[in-house]
This record gives sequence, structure tokens and C-alpha cells, in this order.
Amino acid sequence: MSADDLFLLHEGVFPEIGIPEVAVLGAYFVAAIVFILRFRVQLAESALLIGGALLMWVLSGVVDLVVVAGSFLLEDGAKLAGVALWSVMLVRLSSAKVAAAMTDLQRIQ
Repeated sequence: MSADDLFLLHEGVFPEIGIPEVAVLGAYFVAAIVFILRFRVQLAESALLIGGALLMWVLSGVVDLVVVAGSFLLEDGAKLAGVALWSVMLVRLSSAKVAAAMTDLQRIQ
């Protein structure tokens, strides 16, 4: 999603090949929901980070649809905040898994 936003794929490239912007953004939302449902047990402790990320992405989308002069900062800021929250969630989850693996390894030795 970040690469898409950086290169404006959802606004330029995908519509040129017949994929509407709404479909691309919807696919990102569906992918996030599928990821959350698939890993819901592991993600349970990160509910606030996930909820915050989704809220920021929805806010960004709403601001994008309601084009208001000067809304660039709010739209992209919300999107960046969502990406940051999602990244923090993934780093926390990865760190916890590595720490648990290290503890198991030490127990085995």
C-alpha cells in the first residue's frame, strides 16, 4: 500500500489497465481484514494498534473522497499514521516471537 501511494499506482497505473481506484483501495482493505482474521489469535494483544491503523486509513480515504482545499496534509498524514501504527504492530509481534524463540532455545540448551 505504501509503494502504491508513493508511485500513485491506484490513481494512474491501475485505472489505465482497467482496474478502478475504488477496487484497488477496496482490495487493500479486504487484504488487511483477511490478514487480521487469519492471525487474530497472534494479533489479539495489538487490537488498539490495528484499530488505530484502520481508523487512520479510513480517515485518509474519507478526506480523499471529500476533496477540500488544503486537505493534502490531513489525507497523507492520516495515511502515514496508519502505516506507522501497522508497522509498530508488526515489529512488536515479530520482536515477541523472536524473544519467545530465544527463550525456548535457552531452555533446550
